[in-house]
Amino acid sequence: MPATQPLNARTCPNCDLRLCDSEVADGWCDNCGTRLPRYITEPARMAPCAAPSRPPHRGAGKTTSLLAAGGLLLMAALELGGGLLLYALLTSGRAGGDVPAGFVKVLLALTLAFSVLWAALGVFALFRPRAAALAGLIILVPLTALAVVSNPSLLHLFKVAVIVCLATTRARGEGR
Repeated sequence: MPATQPLNARTCPNCDLRLCDSEVADGWCDNCGTRLPRYITEPARMAPCAAPSRPPHRGAGKTTSLLAAGGLLLMAALELGGGLLLYALLTSGRAGGDVPAGFVKVLLALTLAFSVLWAALGVFALFRPRAAALAGLIILVPLTALAVVSNPSLLHLFKVAVIVCLATTRARGEGR
């Protein structure tokens, strides 16, 4: 096809002249008198266009991101508040016994470290809520198991927390 013709222009394959609509409809080239091939005279047969595919669903919507981030930031606040309260009780002498100074420093360091960890996961949840929630669970389950092993009376508290979580998840699922 010559470069001067538009892309949608039809030309005769024998004489390379541009065909008018009547020539295409008749199926003959008026210039050279040859029969035009089917690919010129018949409309192009294309497969029906599929609806444009949406990109795969990359997780939850904004509500789930905010919910996951809020939960993890709440964990950070509870960790920090509980640790600082325990630190205050231990350093004020109200703990009921002699507490080693090294223990108090380790407690404060762990409290701050876990608070920062939960807060970072909360911020990460704004972008990738499922990954952040999964990482939080991977961290929380062994810590809870360690707490239950060290103090079996916490097992009842853990059961109540699981029941409350399951009940709220089910209620939220039915409310849609």
